[in-house]
Amino acid sequence: QKEQQQQQQQQPADPCGSSSLPVSPDVPPRSRCCWHRIIASRAVDPATGQDVIVVMQDDVTGKVLLERQLGLMFETEHRLLEQLYPNHMLRHLAEELVEQQQQQQQQQRQLQVQQQLQQKRQRLHEQSRQFSLQHSAAGRNADRSGFLGDVGSSNGGGVGSVALQPSVSLHPLISRRSRIPDGNSLRLAISPRQLQLRCALATMHPQVTLLFADIQGFTPMCKQVEPRDVMVMLNDLFTRFDALLDTYGVRKVETIGDAYFVAGGLVFDDARSHTGQTTANDGGGLGTDATAGHYSSRGGPAGEAATHALRVIKFAKAMLSAAQHVVMPTTGKPVKIRIGIHTGAVLSGLLGTRQARFCLFGNDVAAAARMETTGVPGAVHISDATYRLLPHKAREEWRATEGFEVKGYGHMQTYLSEEEAAKDA
Repeated sequence: QKEQQQQQQQQPADPCGSSSLPVSPDVPPRSRCCWHRIIASRAVDPATGQDVIVVMQDDVTGKVLLERQLGLMFETEHRLLEQLYPNHMLRHLAEELVEQQQQQQQQQRQLQVQQQLQQKRQRLHEQSRQFSLQHSAAGRNADRSGFLGDVGSSNGGGVGSVALQPSVSLHPLISRRSRIPDGNSLRLAISPRQLQLRCALATMHPQVTLLFADIQGFTPMCKQVEPRDVMVMLNDLFTRFDALLDTYGVRKVETIGDAYFVAGGLVFDDARSHTGQTTANDGGGLGTDATAGHYSSRGGPAGEAATHALRVIKFAKAMLSAAQHVVMPTTGKPVKIRIGIHTGAVLSGLLGTRQARFCLFGNDVAAAARMETTGVPGAVHISDATYRLLPHKAREEWRATEGFEVKGYGHMQTYLSEEEAAKDA
């Protein structure tokens, strides 16, 4: 017993004492902490009449741990949103949500006022009806009519007329919402303020390098294997691609089925995010038009466009290497992907109010997609616009192809990496 007492005396005291809060067994005892709220106030001792200080101490460890957990959750949610939208679009979306909440609160207040007014009119009508029944039973119709006339003159009309008046129309925003769900009243589907915010988000990018990647034989494979196996393979492949985004400074736009869409050179007047998005401070390309109050295109030097083109090409080659580590469920062989790259002007913006999507538009987006469909599995297929941005030394590894016809462009000259072009020949 003496040895046990000595061991207990040598052990450090738990700062939380005999707290009943659950503590993770992975946390060392010395690192366990607890939080207390201490409030000191001045008071008068009722027995002695002297001033005393009353100190109250509460254990708020549970509350602090919960607040920290919520803060971590909110930070994680924000980082997930940053992967979907640029930062300036997140701010605009937040403004829209705040404005919508304010409008809903205003509508609720007006609806409450409307209901209170209607209830008041119903009570007034019921009182007048009871008054009429009482006096008609006594045979005093004439006096009752005169009294009602006096009430009508003091209230701007007879009591009966007040009850029969149509109710005040609801706020225009409330009546407008009832006409939106059919989808026909396009002008009423968005408020002028929301339209102004969406127009502010529209950004013109004069030179952006676009990449589309697609898996060879994906559609036939989906008919032969279980959906779960398809999802496992896609998730493995796209996760490897996602891990390369920050390394090469490109932005993932979206994935559609087995198609992987990436852009290099999307420049906004915003802080650089962890998604690899480039900012105006990194070389200038877009900025805020202070007079118009929206994001506008400034256009950057040609050297910046060449830098982004090289980054996208390096990213494409890294994609080919990553695909070698993922096997097709049907053949057991490495996945082969087609990659098409094109450089041109695009318009970026935000579409929709439910699950709003960040999208790129323009003929050059379609041209980049066509570069992928006409490419060679396991190779990088670039357009002449991208090829001209490369340094002369870097052009040596590319070999010209016969090209193809593109709507809106005519004949488009394209290039494959020399090694893959030789295989294709």
